[in-house]
Amino acid sequence: MPPTPPTPPTGPLARCARALALALALAAGWSLPSGAFAAEPLPGARSEELGVLAITLEHQRAGEAVALVEPLLSPRGSIELQAGTNTLVVRDSLSALGRIRAALRAFDHPARPVALDVQIVRADRGMISPLPAEDGLDAALRQRLETLFRFRSYRLLSRARLGCREGEQIAYEMPGDYRLSFRLGTVVADPESARERIRLHGFRVARGAPGGGEQELTHTLLNLWLDQPTILGLTRDEASPSALMLVLTFERDAERR
Repeated sequence: MPPTPPTPPTGPLARCARALALALALAAGWSLPSGAFAAEPLPGARSEELGVLAITLEHQRAGEAVALVEPLLSPRGSIELQAGTNTLVVRDSLSALGRIRAALRAFDHPARPVALDVQIVRADRGMISPLPAEDGLDAALRQRLETLFRFRSYRLLSRARLGCREGEQIAYEMPGDYRLSFRLGTVVADPESARERIRLHGFRVARGAPGGGEQELTHTLLNLWLDQPTILGLTRDEASPSALMLVLTFERDAERR
């Protein structure tokens, strides 16, 4: 009868010895047999299990939710966008997936109405008429412009208040032959500040040109924060004597108040 192999020693010291021997073997370039583990967990130590969460959004675009989910991922998490089926596939710890599932359920709501206030303002380095009291600007906005920029006078050229809904494609002709177009995103709350923001995709402003053409003034992606004016200055160079200021404010629509 062949001799019975000795029983491997057990206990914390034996586990540490086996882990050390295995680490030395790996450092020397040895390969591990199938099914071998790098180390045994210490008693009571458990790493949280990973899981997969796949959610097909019904009302909102899944691409809009990527920026919402990314800050909620753990260091081991990942996110995959399947645009064809409007689906997000998230791999992460179970606790992180719980937070992400709740955030996505709140995000995937039917399209809600919002309002955008758009102002186009001319700024000049020299003092020109009309006087500040007659320039058509709100006093608080004029003060903000004077604080941010070095122009001496400001005059409202065009203004529009747009009532729209999340996800809509907007094309609007403003007074003064200014042409505005963009796709409205989804209202989301910033995870850190809880402030609401909305994204304008492909935000484009152009002005009609002689002969039926148009001059593009800007084409960009914008993030607007609730009740906080966003100001874009358009000028040929820093020494230009004048500029156009685009002032956009995301507001709650009257239907939501």
